[in-house]
Amino acid sequence: MDRRAEAEILALDDDPFMLKLLRTRLSKLGYHRVTACTSGDTALEWIYGCNAAPQLILFDLNMPDMDGAEFVHHLVVNGELVNHYQPKVEVASGPLQGVASLVRWNHPHAGMVFPDQFINVAEDHGVIDALTLTVLRSREFAALS
Repeated sequence: MDRRAEAEILALDDDPFMLKLLRTRLSKLGYHRVTACTSGDTALEWIYGCNAAPQLILFDLNMPDMDGAEFVHHLVVNGELVNHYQPKVEVASGPLQGVASLVRWNHPHAGMVFPDQFINVAEDHGVIDALTLTVLRSREFAALS
């Protein structure tokens, strides 16, 4: 089966025409599981109420109330992003050189969502710094220092 047909996509825009356009275009590309939300609050309600995390989030940066960037920021500040650490060692001699932080989104129903599904969105929309600060301020990271 084509993986596109199973991909869960969230479209977030306050303009119903844009949402209809997005759904139509995505459908023509083979993506049929598209949830359209007209506000960040509605999108958060959908995420918390669904059984699967979206693999792709498309959002408007200029919405009233909670825009798309604030939506992603909400996930950061509410502690839904967790860190897993991977040691970096000197292969030749063996001492620990540092750690790499591997952030995951702990979705309330779908479990762990891997970074390839949300890091690019954070980078593209200017919230990667907030994500980085969250990692650096975490208790786990402080314990490693």
